Amino acid sequence: PHIAQAMVESGYVNYPKDAFDKFLGRNAPAYVERIRLTPSDAIELLVKNGAIPIMAHPTFAIPNMNKDGLSKLTEMLVEMKEAGLVDRIGISVYDAAQIDQVMDKFQIDIIQVPFNVFDQRLERSGHLQSLKDSNIVIQARSVFLQGLVLMEPREIPAYFNLARPLLSQFHRDVAEAGLTAVSAALHFVRQNQYVDQVVEGVTSVDELAQNMNPWFDQDSYNIDYSA
Repeated sequence: PHIAQAMVESGYVNYPKDAFDKFLGRNAPAYVERIRLTPSDAIELLVKNGAIPIMAHPTFAIPNMNKDGLSKLTEMLVEMKEAGLVDRIGISVYDAAQIDQVMDKFQIDIIQVPFNVFDQRLERSGHLQSLKDSNIVIQARSVFLQGLVLMEPREIPAYFNLARPLLSQFHRDVAEAGLTAVSAALHFVRQNQYVDQVVEGVTSVDELAQNMNPWFDQDSYNIDYSA
């Protein structure tokens, strides 16, 4: 697109689409086939440069993914592990049904699940216990419920009105205990017997440091939101 825009700015064409139609598109004079890496090539390149290869949400990334496609994908991942291209195989799931579907197909090493003070479905269903018994590393994500847990009740959008009473009570409990919402949310997950690691998104190094300090605090907090 940037080349097409440069051609517009230089007066060769009137619109970016014209650039693709006349020069840059497939079968046009200046078309160049893009370099395509196989999954193995891409992973090998990442590993050589010290990166950790992750395939996020493959059932969404691969068009027309069905059960046969999922089986082929898992076979490919197992082959890569056996060839030494990847160290461990992990998945990210949304619910218990997805855990059952994957566990029925092949053995994984790491799993990323939603878990926080207000979402403990996988613990209540026994899935976290089952995963732990299978020696699978459990990573908790959505610890702050996409930031909802950290919002002041008055700032909560109207479509979360059903959750407002719970969030308001949480903030009152946190304030009475002399804590912050960040520290309370993190420690709830940290003290869970099944969770090995936490995955969270941040927008800056300062935000990361702010969130990490409570994680290393060894104090026990008395707020109990367990299922």
